[in-house]
Amino acid sequence: MEKDVSQIAKRVFSARPELLHLFDRYADENKFVYLDADTRVYSSFDELDKLLNHNSIILTPFAWSLKIN
Repeated sequence: MEKDVSQIAKRVFSARPELLHLFDRYADENKFVYLDADTRVYSSFDELDKLLNHNSIILTPFAWSLKIN
């Protein structure tokens, strides 16, 4: 059963309502990638594009550290 990617993504981005207008503006698109502002991209998104052909959503780990003085 194919899931409605737009509905899933809307739930994922519910914490970022300013992004929801993009789903209406680009209604013909079926792949969206959200990157935090501090994300560094080191290569193309070819692998991500292939993964999105077979998966409705892809989550990647996010690591951060807290420096306490």
